[in-house]
Amino acid sequence: LLLSRSSILIAANGSTFSYWAGFLADAPLIKHPDHLHASFRPDEINKHFYEGPMLHDAIDLLLIKNIRSIIAQKP
Repeated sequence: LLLSRSSILIAANGSTFSYWAGFLADAPLIKHPDHLHASFRPDEINKHFYEGPMLHDAIDLLLIKNIRSIIAQKP
């Protein structure tokens, strides 16, 4: 539960521990690109918080927006 309160989550490949935290969190969730399955969070959450891989050739605009928001909140 403590992990699910993180500002951003990076799930380990195949780690159900980190995936549970991601499911419970209202935060961006970066998944390992080798372990991608269908989204497991509701669409309502994923409209506001990114869920997926962080690839070198294409970084999602929602992920960039989420990271900028996290940075802006830091004192």
